[in-house]
Amino acid sequence: MGVKLLKRVVIAFSFLLLASPVSSGSKDEEWSPPVNGLQARLTLGEGEKYHATRRFFPYFELKNVRNLAEQMEVNCDRRHLTVELVNKDGEPLQRSMPPSSGGSTELKTVVLPMHSSMNIRLEGQSWMAPPKGAPVVTTLNDAWELNDADNGNVFLRATLSDAPNKPYPWRRWYGKIQTPLLKVAWK
Repeated sequence: MGVKLLKRVVIAFSFLLLASPVSSGSKDEEWSPPVNGLQARLTLGEGEKYHATRRFFPYFELKNVRNLAEQMEVNCDRRHLTVELVNKDGEPLQRSMPPSSGGSTELKTVVLPMHSSMNIRLEGQSWMAPPKGAPVVTTLNDAWELNDADNGNVFLRATLSDAPNKPYPWRRWYGKIQTPLLKVAWK
């Protein structure tokens, strides 16, 4: 009888561990408030150096928190998803962009099953390296050249918006959602 009870306790504890979210507590890992059952955030990645240029890019994370058994379709193309370089007050910054060597592939509609999340790498591959190895942030649609004074003082913000899809508004996500500001900092 004692062994069976111990097994049940271990199994129950294992489920609790698997269901508990793990977070570093970093401000950059905060999610947006839910909008029509969807939350979003950005995290920062760094690619390989190219001609002494440090290349940073955002990961766009989506989380389906809607209590519907149906999957959620989310439009993430250029008309619906934008990423901006902003200051600490959320005001867009005007920066020079390195030249592009061609077009990038376009992200289209993604599908999130019930209570799932997805991490999407938004790195643009066609941007050229700026002179003198200045750091650069690239996305699928934009790129910004940075300088040392920008380290920790500029931010990224993503905005996702879409109108209801008639006659099936429950299938496709709609609304307007903005991610919390993501600090762009490097060592």
